Amino acid sequence: MSGKTTRAKCPYCSAEFEVPSTLVYTTCPYCGTTFKLDKPFESIEHYVFKLKYNSHQVFEHLKRFVSIQPGVPEDVKQVMSYIKSTLYYVPMYIFEVVVETPCLDSRILDDQEYLEASVLGGQETGFEVIPAVDNYPFPIPRNYSFPAQTREYFKPKIMREAIYLQPELNPYELLKTIVKPYLDKAVSEAELACPGNYEVVNKSSFKGIAHYPFWLVEYEYNGNTYRGVVDGADGTIIYLEYPLAKNKRAKFLVMGLIGAVLSSVLTLLFSTYHGGISQNTLLMGILAYTGGLYVFFSKFLGKKGVYNYNPSEEGVFAPPR
Repeated sequence: MSGKTTRAKCPYCSAEFEVPSTLVYTTCPYCGTTFKLDKPFESIEHYVFKLKYNSHQVFEHLKRFVSIQPGVPEDVKQVMSYIKSTLYYVPMYIFEVVVETPCLDSRILDDQEYLEASVLGGQETGFEVIPAVDNYPFPIPRNYSFPAQTREYFKPKIMREAIYLQPELNPYELLKTIVKPYLDKAVSEAELACPGNYEVVNKSSFKGIAHYPFWLVEYEYNGNTYRGVVDGADGTIIYLEYPLAKNKRAKFLVMGLIGAVLSSVLTLLFSTYHGGISQNTLLMGILAYTGGLYVFFSKFLGKKGVYNYNPSEEGVFAPPR
């Protein structure tokens, strides 16, 4: 444990243990109780998303996905062999956002009385699931949606069966950032309904902590080691390294070269049609050309290909689950 630490005392079993002083919440390593360091007796909901894949299933799942990657050797599915799988439970915070901007309408009835009525100008609600650590031990997109729906109350046994990561970030500071886009939208709606005559009501709250399972899988092919990261609750392949066949690498390099040349030529032709080639346009064409080359050479010149899940591709390409 690096950095400054503080001594925590579990409110349930009274065990004392060292934790990083930056933590807001921690989980007792002895009984599994999760509590707030400065208010140990304040209750907090703690969930865990249900694990769907065991270590054997996750490798078979990964193997199928490896076999459909571009440029892999034809025998990859038969030759690749399992090394190990490590299960991680990564922490997330759950927030409920409720923002209202009701319009205010005050009308004088007589000298002594007035009526104040409120009409809804804007309202924005939603649940947000946000990572509770700055950095994961493996690549996960920062805007990953954590798609699994089945969750249950936290059980201490997962701390013994997997690598359990403690939440590090301050949830109350995160909540301020999360609420802002909701608030901006609600205010813009109120400005249309009753410009300057509304109030802002923020009922947003921090609901609890959840831990989500991910498998880090290592496998071997022809003496080389490759890694993959799989969503243990949903089966989505988050990250994958895979072998590339020599003959297929050459094919993809040629395709990449052609694609890079075409991208730069099309950029130049488009610019010529719209007013001639300037120095900036020429520079853009060169950058498009060299950028395309870099991507394809880095991807296919070595012995490893790399796949990274992109949440924006979800509607177009869904990995087998």
